[in-house]
Amino acid sequence: ANLLSEDISWWKRTVLSQQFDMAFGALILLNSIVMIIELENLGLQAGAHLSLNSRKEAEWPYAKLAFLLIDHLFCWIFLFEIVARVAAYGGTWFGNPANWIDIISVGMSVFDLYVLSIMRFSLPNLNFIRVLRLVRLVKVLRVIRLMRLFHQLRVLVVAVAASVGALMWSIVFLTLVQAVAAILMTQMLQPFILDFNHPEQLRSEVYNYFGRWSYSMLTMYQITMAPPVWGPIG
Repeated sequence: ANLLSEDISWWKRTVLSQQFDMAFGALILLNSIVMIIELENLGLQAGAHLSLNSRKEAEWPYAKLAFLLIDHLFCWIFLFEIVARVAAYGGTWFGNPANWIDIISVGMSVFDLYVLSIMRFSLPNLNFIRVLRLVRLVKVLRVIRLMRLFHQLRVLVVAVAASVGALMWSIVFLTLVQAVAAILMTQMLQPFILDFNHPEQLRSEVYNYFGRWSYSMLTMYQITMAPPVWGPIG
């Protein structure tokens, strides 16, 4: 409440307002949509390289240049956001660990767009530059920032984080149940597998699913986790 009092300048009130958060949340969402479209284009190009789709479908006129210019634009916008927030909040802004997501994502974007481009021009044959390009993966942190800017998303994130402990114990319990079921099924079907009175093909099929404990454990996992995806059991 004190931060939004009348004795501070208009630009600080703007930066500290919820409307500022909403505006940059919308920009982050827009940037995420652009990233998705760019990945679709890269996927089409990879598919054309593998002859899975036509090259004409993968060729978007001026797409590479457009994506590069948009990347530069968003980089400067988010850099401005950080500078504005640091100017408004002061050194206390760095005390919030969530703000370091902003610093890392924007810093890596600047590093990729400007530092790496110079290094590529000066040292084009060095293999380590390919490794450094992995910094582009940090762009996904921009999407995570949406959770910090919107209250409703923060509530969901806190709820999920609070349930991690219960989730882990649920996984342990489910694993124990599957292990016991695997032991039971393996013991029960061993006589059937060794009985020569049954067709060998049928016994072989049963063995592939329940002949060993490891096989039975995998089968129990397949039955429990989306059985249609794994195909019919038995």
